[in-house]
Amino acid sequence: VRFFENPLTMMRRTSTFVNIAALSARKDCLGVASFHCSPSIPVKSNASFSENNAIAGSSAIRNKFMTSRRARSYDNHRGGPIISTGHRIGRNINSRSTTLFRPLSTSSSCNEDDEEKHDKFFQMEQRNWEKGFEEYDSGFGPLTRQTISTLLESAGFPPKSVENTEDPLRLLDVATGPGFVLSAALEVASSSNKPIQLIGMDISQNFLSMAKRRIHAQQQHLKGKPQSTNVRVDFVEGNAESLPFPDNTFDSVVCNFGILHFYKQDTFLRECYRVLRPGGKVSFSAWAPPTRTEGFGIALNAIADVGNLDVAVPEGPNFFRFGELEEATKTLEGIGYDNVGSVELSQMKWINVESGEMLYRILLNGTVRTREILLGQTEEQASAVQALVKQRYKTVTDEGNRPLSMPAVVSSGQKTI
Repeated sequence: VRFFENPLTMMRRTSTFVNIAALSARKDCLGVASFHCSPSIPVKSNASFSENNAIAGSSAIRNKFMTSRRARSYDNHRGGPIISTGHRIGRNINSRSTTLFRPLSTSSSCNEDDEEKHDKFFQMEQRNWEKGFEEYDSGFGPLTRQTISTLLESAGFPPKSVENTEDPLRLLDVATGPGFVLSAALEVASSSNKPIQLIGMDISQNFLSMAKRRIHAQQQHLKGKPQSTNVRVDFVEGNAESLPFPDNTFDSVVCNFGILHFYKQDTFLRECYRVLRPGGKVSFSAWAPPTRTEGFGIALNAIADVGNLDVAVPEGPNFFRFGELEEATKTLEGIGYDNVGSVELSQMKWINVESGEMLYRILLNGTVRTREILLGQTEEQASAVQALVKQRYKTVTDEGNRPLSMPAVVSSGQKTI
């Protein structure tokens, strides 16, 4: 059930009304519970999601061409200061600088130019996820699943102790994608005697349908467990920058690599704080910089060396912003979270990628911005980039004898009790 129309066809800041308190489950054709809404509580409907430029270079390129720019801006939705950080990296081509990272513009209010950028991001995301969701599932799935246990533990799910109330424990999985995190949470929740509600949210109907199928199959398998009847699973199509839920609703909010797709990342984290109950926890994952994530480093350096960097891609925040532990903890503390922490999962390996050809295909078909950049190459440039990716994959992996190293950072914080 849609909570609001496509934001691209609506005026920003328009309110839609749903009664979150009176949400009731209905069974869709798959037998998976979805939200049913009735009028009452206003829900904001401005959306802007993005995968970002995902462009950076090797250590040498990074050191030579990247400079940092920090700007203080104000979040128009919630009010109050936020910190947004952008990075700019360029390369001289015929005596002119080419921007690889296009920093997010900042201002004290949401102006028409910023709204236009929101629309461009949303259009790009929607367009590419109409095609790339299956490749993401198969290509990135074995890799992104490796953060899930840390992600859930950092979000305090399941809690070690719970109050004796009839109100169920609630977990929100933002940018649920194929439903990997939701599936792991369901497995854990099915062993609990406490009523638990799991909610998966995404902007993509393709991903929501995929997640529903995955959860439905799992629920059929878990029917033998007596506690499985205590778990309810719901799905919502919604905007991470304006979460369609009342204040103090969730015990845990998780986001597995979804924050990389959000135009206003700080706004998302503020929204998480709002919908968390006092003492509730948020956790999210992000990729380490390309100097440490070999798959990204191979591809992005190949584009920098033999391709065209000057491809028109909408502006957005630094793709690797929260790959820096200090940045993640500082941002969370600035918003007001307690017990903030970040940990790098340095042992993560891209075990299912077996060749440079496969790496190139996954990035071409299972991403958004990287896909846009690769599609922006001429036929000659695309061939050169693909050939260099194949060559460097063999070099980095010792002719395929070891998997690509792809560390990620999981960051978390707790709402004040």
